[in-house]
Amino acid sequence: MKCITRYMIGVFPSSYDEFPWHCHYEDGLYLSKKHRVCMWKGKEAIFSTKEEAIDFFNLWKNPRNFNYELIEFEN
Repeated sequence: MKCITRYMIGVFPSSYDEFPWHCHYEDGLYLSKKHRVCMWKGKEAIFSTKEEAIDFFNLWKNPRNFNYELIEFEN
């Protein structure tokens, strides 16, 4: 079975230098399909390419309070 790489947008307050939940991804904050910050698994937006994820983040109307990091995973 071939693994497919997917991306989520991890968001964090702009007062942090990096995504603070690297050791505990389940506790992280993510951008949902409705451009809302969410914590629950299943509500986060998932993308097939990095470019698609970055474009989605840039369409968000309130990014100035948050930074983002692309979280790569395989399924």
